[in-house]
Amino acid sequence: MTAGVNLATLWPRHPRRQVPTLRNKLYTIPSCPHCPVARAYLLSKGVDFVEFDVSTDVEALRAMLTMTARPEVPTIVAGDRAVVGFNPQSWDALLERSAELQREDPYEIPESLGADPYRGVD
Repeated sequence: MTAGVNLATLWPRHPRRQVPTLRNKLYTIPSCPHCPVARAYLLSKGVDFVEFDVSTDVEALRAMLTMTARPEVPTIVAGDRAVVGFNPQSWDALLERSAELQREDPYEIPESLGADPYRGVD
């Protein structure tokens, strides 16, 4: 790239799109003694999640098995990772990684191309 090129001319102006949030998924069954504890734990931490009852939702069961290959609950899926069974330390690590993914901007211009001419214009 030559010096003096206006980067704004390289990228057409567009409103920055709202990045969809990754929804954490909690897979449970009604008879699971650990599932209410896991649900309460997520709620106490203010975690945004969607709960699926895999005893009645075949698609959710299929998704859980595809992700974990283990028919065990509670299972939490955050981003591209999963933890089977309720372990607060493992869940905290998974949720922290998920939060980091949320903070990343998929529309960020690589530094190798120079400064983003629209940074802070939102």
